[in-house]
Amino acid sequence: MKKLIALLLVLMLSITLLAGCGGNSEEPAETDDSVVSAEPDPEPEDQPENEPEDEPDLEPEDNGGLISSDLEGVTVSAEIPAQGWCVNDDSSDTLRIYNVPTKDDAYSNSPIIKIEMKTDAEKFDFYKDDFENLDTSIGNRVIGGIEMVGRTYEYVGMNWIQFIGVIDDGHAVGIMISGIDIENSEGSDVLDSIKFD
Repeated sequence: MKKLIALLLVLMLSITLLAGCGGNSEEPAETDDSVVSAEPDPEPEDQPENEPEDEPDLEPEDNGGLISSDLEGVTVSAEIPAQGWCVNDDSSDTLRIYNVPTKDDAYSNSPIIKIEMKTDAEKFDFYKDDFENLDTSIGNRVIGGIEMVGRTYEYVGMNWIQFIGVIDDGHAVGIMISGIDIENSEGSDVLDSIKFD
């Protein structure tokens, strides 16, 4: 029974490590030599070829590169750096780009660029009455060819920069940034790489 539990723990750790979206590939993973697998690894020819994927591939090759996701019928893409960034696409209307090495390192207060799609721009004001220190004087920014109106505020203990723009009659986009420098930095490069199709 102890060997079965140890085997399950090793498998869960392996799955967790494989599910991350970044990290430093130069550091070797820690292993527990006291746990021995009861079954041998399958031979390469036993693996099914060209299995269809259920979800879009959001983990760029080599931990960086072009990512893309469908948000409410609009394809959103961006270029993320090779190290220290990862992506989480956990809903049909939101794409989260974290400035942390892996998804396991991402928490509610992690540095983030969050891209949300709504049916109209007014829907981004739903919590506006709860914003603290709302400032609309930061100016506009063109992102993905869309002129976006900027504002800053504090909400649930985090400082946010938000840009809101209209893509077409049924799609408005909000880009919220917290904890990331967006002037002459990797964060700025990520914002400048965002495209909407």
